[in-house]
Amino acid sequence: MTSYSSSGNGSINPGSGGFRRRAKRIVYDFDDSVMYRNSKSENPFSATRKRRFTQMIRASDYVLAGNAFLKDEVRPVNPNVEVLPTTIDQDRYPLKDYTLPGRG
Repeated sequence: MTSYSSSGNGSINPGSGGFRRRAKRIVYDFDDSVMYRNSKSENPFSATRKRRFTQMIRASDYVLAGNAFLKDEVRPVNPNVEVLPTTIDQDRYPLKDYTLPGRG
């Protein structure tokens, strides 16, 4: 197994020279909107998160997205993307309601 250095904050920097040289293929698998801030944030958009996400997607040979929304976010940057849905039983573990009282 090859290890990769991170940018110091726990994330891998795909722009670093060693990242691409050490990997024969890069498959990026994600199932959360990592390119956005927390959904409870007033402004979910983050230029830094979007830039880092785009760098990783560009560096990847193939991307596995957890749903169609995520696939649509990837497709403009990397056409080699498919949906691999979550294996969580959503009837047993329903989505949590994050609606704030009074914001219906």
